[in-house]
Amino acid sequence: MIFFLTFHAKPTKEHVEYVETLGAYINCWIESTDIESAKKIATRTIENLAWKIIDLEDAYEITEADYENKPAGKEYYKQALIDKEVYKVHTYEE
Repeated sequence: MIFFLTFHAKPTKEHVEYVETLGAYINCWIESTDIESAKKIATRTIENLAWKIIDLEDAYEITEADYENKPAGKEYYKQALIDKEVYKVHTYEE
């Protein structure tokens, strides 16, 4: 199963964009057996990338059929079938 999660996060002092970036929304496509495991996988990876999670905005199971009328994101879904984890970071400065 593939789960789609969106986290709101801010960079830690160790992050290379700490000064320029106020925060980010991080979209995750995670292959896992259940939503709780997917959350743990994503949280560990996001924290290892020097982000501090503020909130989990969204989390649900997703299938390829969900992209029939919305092609945006489909390539990330398909990549998650191969790599097991895919992350897309959308940063903001203000």
